[in-house]
Amino acid sequence: MELRYIGPHDAVEVDLPPDQAPTQRVLIGRGEKHDFPAEVARRLLEQDTNWERASATSKKKTSTSRTGVDVDAEASLAEELSPAADETPADAGKKEQS
Repeated sequence: MELRYIGPHDAVEVDLPPDQAPTQRVLIGRGEKHDFPAEVARRLLEQDTNWERASATSKKKTSTSRTGVDVDAEASLAEELSPAADETPADAGKKEQS
């Protein structure tokens, strides 16, 4: 069953049954999906504030900082506000005023 980690930590390690997976532990980042064996998925879904079923219409994964800020959006905003490579900060200020 495919689940998405939505908990408060940047990432968590989940133990898997040795007979059902090539590795015994998997690292899942916040917002990431993973296909778990049924018994593990049932156990994780009991933690409803940390895990949810991944759906086909899932939202885009966003990276967040420890403070909960969407770093992808913050980086995009910083890029939009920064002057172009060939213009000085003074030139950028003049363009914004016009």
